[in-house]
Amino acid sequence: MQKKIDAETPIFTYPYGSGDAQVQEFLERQPLEVIYTLNTGIVDENTDLKNTPRVIISTNSWPSVQRWLKQTRL
Repeated sequence: MQKKIDAETPIFTYPYGSGDAQVQEFLERQPLEVIYTLNTGIVDENTDLKNTPRVIISTNSWPSVQRWLKQTRL
């Protein structure tokens, strides 16, 4: 990204959700603060941000995400 737009970022998002062990080890050696995956899970204070789960929002997944959001509102 730095070469193309002269910018750095502390975040990496796997385009397809994850990589193999060699890719993960390489990324963990980089100066990244967050690595987003498609692993299932909720981010909380114990989450390893170098293995951060995320959810793809689509027409199919939206009903369950919406239910979760309603349940977690303070």
